[in-house]
Amino acid sequence: MDTENEPPLRIVVAGQMPPPYGGQNLNIERVFNIFGATEGYGVEHWKFDFKPPRASAHRTTFAKVAELVPVLVRLVRLRAQGRTDYILYPTGGHCPGPNLRDILLLPIACLVADRVCVHFQAAGQATVLPNFPSPLRWLLKAAHRMCFGAIVLTEFGRRDAEALGHRRIAVIPNAVEDRASQFTERKSETDPVLLSVGQLCPEKGTPALLEACAQLQASGRRFRLRLVGECLYPYSEEELRETISRLGLSETVECLGLLHGQELDEAYRTADLFISSTVAPFESFGLVLIEAMMWGLPLVITDWRANGEVAGSGEQLPGGICFPIGGDLAATIVTAADDAFDRREQWVTWGRRNRERYEHLYHIDVLKKNLWTYFHQDMAEKKSA
Repeated sequence: MDTENEPPLRIVVAGQMPPPYGGQNLNIERVFNIFGATEGYGVEHWKFDFKPPRASAHRTTFAKVAELVPVLVRLVRLRAQGRTDYILYPTGGHCPGPNLRDILLLPIACLVADRVCVHFQAAGQATVLPNFPSPLRWLLKAAHRMCFGAIVLTEFGRRDAEALGHRRIAVIPNAVEDRASQFTERKSETDPVLLSVGQLCPEKGTPALLEACAQLQASGRRFRLRLVGECLYPYSEEELRETISRLGLSETVECLGLLHGQELDEAYRTADLFISSTVAPFESFGLVLIEAMMWGLPLVITDWRANGEVAGSGEQLPGGICFPIGGDLAATIVTAADDAFDRREQWVTWGRRNRERYEHLYHIDVLKKNLWTYFHQDMAEKKSA
């Protein structure tokens, strides 16, 4: 990375950092830290604070609307500090409320910065856009077309950027810091521990996963399931625990709640198989998938949106099973899990392949290189034009 005689790029990273500890917030913090730790950048944070109580997630509330005023004040202050080469802006995803926010903020951001790059860490616009009222669709597309370009996380994710009118689209996958470099391969001979990490709700397949576990248990399969994450409104912890009790899974399922840092690492380290049952329309890039791959876990995951692309190649994953979605999600989970249990002797090999894929594609150093190439190559082209 040659920065000699070049002024640093001033990049403003917009968005909300943790808490809460959702994938998008963690990624915003991660990208901000990369810029801050790499020579050749001057980085600022345009803070969003649309952080609701969990009970109001994915809903428009007065508090979220009121937050627009301090967000605009922060942008004005950033502009007063000097010229901005880029604003890296997190798109609103599939919910109407955040897209209304983008209609207001994106044009103003384009006035403040030389270039605005929309970071599609949230997803689902291509699916929900036809359902928006025509004036809202027009305004949203107009706001996005004012921007310089888009960064998406997968080839699958291009459809969201294209639906909003972006023509300059770059694919830059997410990455995570390597917290498992000293990990030794697991060779458990006891009842396997299945791990599921993420929001707990029907869209993430939580009730279907529990139903599948009950069926597997009834067939004689012996295992434990650990759920890591919080319930997403309107799905409640009370409903979750009632389902576990009703299905006779109280001795089989552990609800560990929201974990991060060393506690989350320990959950991955002590698991034998990672399972993802998501069918969420807002799924963009399963960060939990690459965390599981980092820890050398074999995978059993839904063939949903970009899951197969992230983990390997559709149903023929090198490191596990990517099963197609059927009409009965619980039944398809049972079939895939049964297949995985029957092939348990392959789990170590699957895990090793996943670890290798993580090192090659999703290590934090790969993301650093990709971001450097994107921003500095673009600036070089701009100067030579």
